[in-house]
Amino acid sequence: MYLDIYNPCKFSIVERYERESSQSYHLNNPYWKTFDPYVKPLLAQPMDLRRVLELDISKDVQVPEHNITQLDYQE
Repeated sequence: MYLDIYNPCKFSIVERYERESSQSYHLNNPYWKTFDPYVKPLLAQPMDLRRVLELDISKDVQVPEHNITQLDYQE
């Protein structure tokens, strides 16, 4: 869990999976079905769920070229 350095009411939960099947297993566990109903009423805003890829920095990182104005960037 990470806490925003400027706003203690903002935080991030990071989950890391080695395989896609691990995430599917996690989401299908019974405890996950109780998470949303318990947590959502405690939040001031809807959850901002994102999926990202971890960069392997043990070798040169290949960054795809993008026109930044075309990306859907969310802060």
